[in-house]
Formats: sequence, C-alpha cells, structure tokens
Amino acid sequence: MVQRVTRTLQEQCVHRHRVETFEHASRNVGGWIRFYNNQRPHQALGGEPPIEVSRFAAQLEQESLRQDMPIMSQAT
Repeated sequence: MVQRVTRTLQEQCVHRHRVETFEHASRNVGGWIRFYNNQRPHQALGGEPPIEVSRFAAQLEQESLRQDMPIMSQAT
C-alpha cells in the first residue's frame, strides 16, 4: 500500500510541478497529502476519502463502547 501511495504522489504531485526550494516542495507535497486524505475518493474505501471512513469507524467504536458500558444508577 505504501508503494501505491508513493507512486501516486510522484505521478500527481512531484512529476507535475517544478519546485525551486525545499519549502516549495514541502508545501506542494503537504497540500497533496491533505487532498489525498481529506477529499480524494478512494476505490478501496467505496469511493470515500480516508477521513470520512475514519470518522465513521470512530463513531461506530464510540457507539460500541457506550453499549458495553454498564448503566450507573443514580442514588436518591
């Protein structure tokens, strides 16, 4: 999987943009990584970006934890 991400990064970011400085390259790569994780649809994730799948998984985990927690009775 890492090789796939690296190849995609090279194809869509590094090879398409001429960079003059390390800072320029860092901004370009950082912007691409944010796009890749937050907006780009991923075929392996049903067309969703990773951030949406991560949020959904966290929500399911929270719901599961709430169901497993014993309900505390309040003393009157």
